[in-house]
Amino acid sequence: LKTICFDTTETDTFLSLLNLPQVTNDQNEKLISKITKEEIRSAIKKLKNGKAPTDRTTWLSLE
Repeated sequence: LKTICFDTTETDTFLSLLNLPQVTNDQNEKLISKITKEEIRSAIKKLKNGKAPTDRTTWLSLE
């Protein structure tokens, strides 16, 4: 493998000028936390019928 090194100064400068929104510490904690079974159940219940196939084994393992 060949390591490529480059100066990120121009990229950092360009991105800083865009004034992009940033994730807060609280948002980041939520994003990196483990997904719970309850969150999965809730998401599955919100799916429209006939749009997301699943097998009974998967569903039963969440109970």
